[in-house]
Amino acid sequence: MDCANLSDVMDTCLGFQYLKKTHECNLISAIRNVISNNKYCSFYMKTTTTPMTILGRCLDTTDQMLQDLLYESKGDCPDGWTATPTKCTLPLPKAKCAEYASFLSATYSDGCCIMAILTFQWLILLH
Repeated sequence: MDCANLSDVMDTCLGFQYLKKTHECNLISAIRNVISNNKYCSFYMKTTTTPMTILGRCLDTTDQMLQDLLYESKGDCPDGWTATPTKCTLPLPKAKCAEYASFLSATYSDGCCIMAILTFQWLILLH
C-alpha cells in the first residue's frame, strides 16, 4: 500500500511525509503550520472538499489549506481541541503552541494552548 492510500484510510491522518531514500512514510496526525518550499517537497497533505471561510480572515492558498485541515469537522474549535463557552484549549508545551500559524492567534497559559472559539452568524434573507 502506498503512502497516499495508507493516509487516506486512517481517520486521524492529515497527510504524510515520504522519505525517498528509505521509501518510508511518516503519517501526520497533527499540524500547526505550513511553510511552502517547492524545492524540498516531501510532505503531502489531504485536501478537504469544502473550504472553510471565516468572515474578516483573508488567507493565501497555503494558510487556507491549513485552516481547512485544522477545522475539517467544521466545529467551533480545531479538531481535537476542547471547546469551552469562550475559548478552545489543548494541553501542549509552550514551544509547540508557539509553532501555530500566526493567523490562528494561539496563546499559551497554564499548560494549554488557547485559541478563540469560532462564532457563527446566520444571515437571514427576506424575499
